[in-house]
Amino acid sequence: MHRIITPVALVPAILVVLYFGPLGCLSENESIVQATFEDGSGEHGAGTAGANVNTLNNLVVELLNVPPPQQEAAKDYVFTNPRDGWVFISVESAAKGRDNLALSIDPAPEGEAGILHGIEKGGTLEFMRLLPAGTYQLTVRSEGVSRPSSLVVRAIPELIYTGLGYDCGTRADKSTPWVESYGPYDWAFIENIDLVENVNVILERGKPRPENADPIQDWRKQGKKVLAASFTSWLTTKYQPLSADDVYTEWTTSEWPNYGFEPDDYYGTLMSEFGGHVPTAEEFPAFIEAVKRLSEESKFRNRVFYPFTYGSMVQSERTKTFLRTVLEAGYRWAEERYLPESPTEKDALSYIDSALKQHLINYQKTFPGCQRQLIMNLGFISIPHLNLDINPQVDYKVFLEMQMNLIANDPVFLGIYGISWYHTAYADEEMVRWSAKLNRHYCIEGKKDWLSADPYILPHIENPDFDEGLTGWDFEPAEEGTIVAGQAQGYGKLQGRYKSTGEGNHFLITRRSAKAPNRVSQQIRNLTPGRLYSIRMLVSDYTDLSQRKGVRKTNNISVVVDGVTVLPEKGFREVVNSDPARDTLYMTYQRMVFRAKTEDAKLVISDWDAGPIGPIGQELAINFIQIQPYLED
Repeated sequence: MHRIITPVALVPAILVVLYFGPLGCLSENESIVQATFEDGSGEHGAGTAGANVNTLNNLVVELLNVPPPQQEAAKDYVFTNPRDGWVFISVESAAKGRDNLALSIDPAPEGEAGILHGIEKGGTLEFMRLLPAGTYQLTVRSEGVSRPSSLVVRAIPELIYTGLGYDCGTRADKSTPWVESYGPYDWAFIENIDLVENVNVILERGKPRPENADPIQDWRKQGKKVLAASFTSWLTTKYQPLSADDVYTEWTTSEWPNYGFEPDDYYGTLMSEFGGHVPTAEEFPAFIEAVKRLSEESKFRNRVFYPFTYGSMVQSERTKTFLRTVLEAGYRWAEERYLPESPTEKDALSYIDSALKQHLINYQKTFPGCQRQLIMNLGFISIPHLNLDINPQVDYKVFLEMQMNLIANDPVFLGIYGISWYHTAYADEEMVRWSAKLNRHYCIEGKKDWLSADPYILPHIENPDFDEGLTGWDFEPAEEGTIVAGQAQGYGKLQGRYKSTGEGNHFLITRRSAKAPNRVSQQIRNLTPGRLYSIRMLVSDYTDLSQRKGVRKTNNISVVVDGVTVLPEKGFREVVNSDPARDTLYMTYQRMVFRAKTEDAKLVISDWDAGPIGPIGQELAINFIQIQPYLED
């Protein structure tokens, strides 16, 4: 058996879906409809696959729908997987007590057991397996009186979680993310948020951790995969000049650093990163030759080499040659697409079209059909000090879904191989949870419609970044001049607003008085009673900002919302800095989560609580006051 990958010129990577409704009304004389796809056309081929085939979106095709329930204790079903790729199987069952349900697949992938191991969730068993193209027999056995009520089989994209085991270098627990109040993003976290059932590959960063040994063993038992994160810099700094022998030998013999080829049980490597400037023109040939040798070595036929790429790999001959080598070897590539928000929905639609669709079309001009070997590596970077959520007037979850909705529906993306979200060290916990829901909705359930009904522009407050001075805000200064609007060039970039073109450079300034509090307030509008919302903001010491001083301290402000139920366990106030590697500027990142009782509420921000909550005379710079719906756990 060859490596479980298909070169771009052969068969489109698409989803196979088999749906068996309530199992049991099929008589012995009734047959199962098999569906096959045409090779190399780039189309799903639903018209030739049989009457029951239904293309759900660019990622999911339903191949078989047999509604009668299964009455037999054991029954065989046949399906054809038209391309090398992931298959998802879901079985609903009311099995209780000593009743048991077992599934097996024949033929089993090389080196793997035919018995399927999966995840049980509320009476549904789910499985994911990486299968070569071909025809398979799926056997469903019931031990006891209960029977399956439904069976679904789909070929789904590769869904990568990036990643487990990362050490930010700033946390005592040696975990992620950089905002400690969100973490740790350990195995318990990703299991609790149901992420493990919505991905099939984990990117492991750093050395394997003992606490992950048991869950990773169970993960692999399910047929899911673990990629090793690696970096070109490991090689380019060790060898000067760099040769193909150096690269190939390190990849295939090194136990640490781990490139995913020498240790057992790894799927391969996801290497960061390749583009117009890295590696250098002199170093690229070594990587190109090493990729060729790796693909020709039978020992590694079931391992993969995935490069992270940035910019465009079709702008120079050396990058085109490298990507061509990767594709001809049958590997895939992970294209970095980290999109900051646009200020309006119209701008966002245009930007996403350019950055995703037109970007891929440009690749397809050189490599027709290359989307079938593309892993779209989308950014959900959403915390200081690096943040794609740069506009507090925009709902970032909606912006992320706009990207996924385009990929799921626009024909340019037909047959795309995989999806990943990058990466958890930079991600708000809410966005990690949201990515799991987007994976489920678009990549497993095959939906075309929107998961969220929320608007792109948040309708709750106006002028949240003080770009228009104090417009929209009511203010009660403690003394004359203790509340003013301020501006500092480059402050948005210090806050980590990615590719800021001025976002974040304006703010509110309060100077704390001994006489009375400074208060600014605004009516919060268009709330849905019973729904959760979050308020986030950034607060800096204005003197530190003006002098670019790195002084670590908490800048305290009071945030009160009248007429709501506050969830104190969801709130935090944490000191963050603009660059973890340097003490450029420390800021206080603050979040409150509340449940609305009515459609309106009043937000009051002050530098006092019962009394002053910081040094008298301290000037605070406040902005990024974002109020948006908060994703329920």
